[in-house]
Amino acid sequence: MIRKLHAGLGIPVEVLLQEPGAEDVPDLVYDPRDYPFTELFNKGFLPGVPAGAPAGTPATLKEAKQRAEQLLRDLLAVLGQAPPQPVLCRRSARQPDLYALQAWQARVLGLAREWEEKYTLPDYNPDYLTEDALRALAQQSRFSAGPENAREQLHQWGIHLVVLEHLDHTYLDGAAFIAPWGRPVVGLTLRHDRLDNFWFTLMHELAHVKLHLGDNGLAFFDDTDSPRSADEAPREAEANAFAQRILIPSEVWEQEKARLLDAIDEAGVLSLADRLQVSPAIVAGQLRYAGNNTRIHGSLVGRNLVREKFPEYKLTPPATE
Repeated sequence: MIRKLHAGLGIPVEVLLQEPGAEDVPDLVYDPRDYPFTELFNKGFLPGVPAGAPAGTPATLKEAKQRAEQLLRDLLAVLGQAPPQPVLCRRSARQPDLYALQAWQARVLGLAREWEEKYTLPDYNPDYLTEDALRALAQQSRFSAGPENAREQLHQWGIHLVVLEHLDHTYLDGAAFIAPWGRPVVGLTLRHDRLDNFWFTLMHELAHVKLHLGDNGLAFFDDTDSPRSADEAPREAEANAFAQRILIPSEVWEQEKARLLDAIDEAGVLSLADRLQVSPAIVAGQLRYAGNNTRIHGSLVGRNLVREKFPEYKLTPPATE
């Protein structure tokens, strides 16, 4: 508003800012036109906007737009003074909106910081993430409370697991990055409400935490719908292979894959899952992907069984439009 008044009406900056001697309007750090501002408002991503916020905060989209630049500053402040971390997206025919990804990452970090202010997490130690420990984590999938148990285990390892719905045009299932305060963060969107997708995406992101995150300032954002190809980014291929062998050991998969793809019967899936002590959804999901056939084993992939475990994946929307 100050910028518009100065440019349109010629009112001196020092009058508008009430700062004697001021000559320049502060630079536009975040341009609201770059971000999906309406969606951020409607989904409750903007700090201080959800229902129940303190008096004086924007109650309508019109009021929020009048303060759009400041609201974006508040949202993105958690990223720190340094430029936003580089984004590595999985190879995809769809080009994600990088500004929307940045806003989503900022809200995930904000939620992680809120959690850390309420609860004490132990320091992260990369030695926790052994393949045996991760395979034991995958075996939690056979329990109804498996997704919740997984979050509790990650917290015990000093890793934040934040569940937050995706923003349009991000094509996002999961992400992994280091918080400005040094703790690994895994974010999941539950875009596909299926157990097979939850467990594969979780293991894929934990592979990034174990293998690829450090002091390099990288952030990984993953679209698990993207076809995996021979020329995909090396880190993505490595994370895929790591996740697959944690969920189903490579030697077992090579022995059983062809037979299970030929048979296409539930008995074989259930038998292998029981042998590995994992959810049948994990075996079914890997077979659907390996055979490029989403018409098989639809009853075993655990549809509509994940979001109910994490109702907070949707933030509180504004009380009024």
